[in-house]
Amino acid sequence: MISKYMLATKAYHLLGDISSDTLDLCTITSEDKDNYYGAWKFGYGFMNVRFPKDTTRDLTPEEKNKWNGELYEMSGLKGVITIDGATNNVQIPSTPFIVYTKNSKFEFESIEADGNRNCFRNGVSLNRRIKIFSLVLEKSMVLNGLYITSAVKSVDLKYNTIENDSCDENCTKYS
Repeated sequence: MISKYMLATKAYHLLGDISSDTLDLCTITSEDKDNYYGAWKFGYGFMNVRFPKDTTRDLTPEEKNKWNGELYEMSGLKGVITIDGATNNVQIPSTPFIVYTKNSKFEFESIEADGNRNCFRNGVSLNRRIKIFSLVLEKSMVLNGLYITSAVKSVDLKYNTIENDSCDENCTKYS
């Protein structure tokens, strides 16, 4: 079973034509000789939608970065689009690191066995253990699947301690 994002215009469901006038994002889960099958990423949540191959295409590298990290909500559930091959993903380290968003500075301690870590926002503890769900440059960071920050501006990855607030020549910085 394949699972990838593509762009399409024509789409057909058991209930009829659910096409789009413009290219829209869809999730593809299978294919045959003439069609892909999956669902529109946004909309009413129809499953097993048929997307003809002649009106469906792969994402360009620019489109991968545009859609990667976008937030969506369907049927009351929130999620984050994660696209393999997008170059704006930031590898989340297991060691302490700092994320600068448009409005805040987030300091993360080392990851623990359960995948969570302590987090400080502008020097104040969030008083709960955090799991990072999405870390993409220029997109909102998603913590615990619910806490959404302003856009990520830069990430400093090599810090010996969470209190260290300087980046020397050995620091890896995404920006």
